[in-house]
Amino acid sequence: MSMILGDQTVEFFSANKIVLGLNAVSALAEEVKALGGTKVQVISDKILVEQDVIRPVLDSLDQGGIPYVIFDEVLPDAPLPMILKALEQYASEACDLVIGFGGGSPMDTAKAVSILAVNGTNLEEVMGFHAVKKRGAPKITIPTTNAAGADVGFVVMFVIDEETHEHGAIVSNYALPDLVINDPMLTVSMPRSVTADTGIDVLVTGIEALVSKQATPFSDPYAEKVISLCAKYIPRVCAKGSDIEARYHMALAST
Repeated sequence: MSMILGDQTVEFFSANKIVLGLNAVSALAEEVKALGGTKVQVISDKILVEQDVIRPVLDSLDQGGIPYVIFDEVLPDAPLPMILKALEQYASEACDLVIGFGGGSPMDTAKAVSILAVNGTNLEEVMGFHAVKKRGAPKITIPTTNAAGADVGFVVMFVIDEETHEHGAIVSNYALPDLVINDPMLTVSMPRSVTADTGIDVLVTGIEALVSKQATPFSDPYAEKVISLCAKYIPRVCAKGSDIEARYHMALAST
């Protein structure tokens, strides 16, 4: 836990706006309009598209009269060529807002597309700590798993070399999403194994934050709350995936 140090200063960064609630995704179109979006790229993966988990997103956009394109080729641990392919679609379709829908990889891909759309396609120039020069295109993240903060964070992870599995990262305030929509109803379709895996990931993230040497007076209350929520609701949500109260509180813990 954090300690008071004489000359230490601490910082806290957050997404501009976070919306949490059952069926919150139904208001997506209005949020897109509020951000000035006129054509949207929705980045996801084939499973979420084929199983129609993405339907509430598309329904809201359709009802709001907002045109969109879907990029559904996201792979786990997003490889660099795939990110550049998503960027190519974003540009060729003249999109002006990007949505990351799914787990960490679709959301990180959306953040990367947002940054590269404004800062140029040379990823090496924006890799590392705070190398991004300009704010990216408007971006929204919508988690469908308990993504352990991937929806709200300012880190973008990707694979540079698929043979060696070398990873790269963008760490920048400009990677923070303009809007996070956390709708617990989107997590109900998670299989029990994924529910357990992502739930434990959230718990471990909370523990790491609490015992970290970089813990701060801002991070401690969040970390403590994450641990207490996970202790209570992981057993419940694994025992009964349709337990909406448990889904709600695990979504809260994750964000």
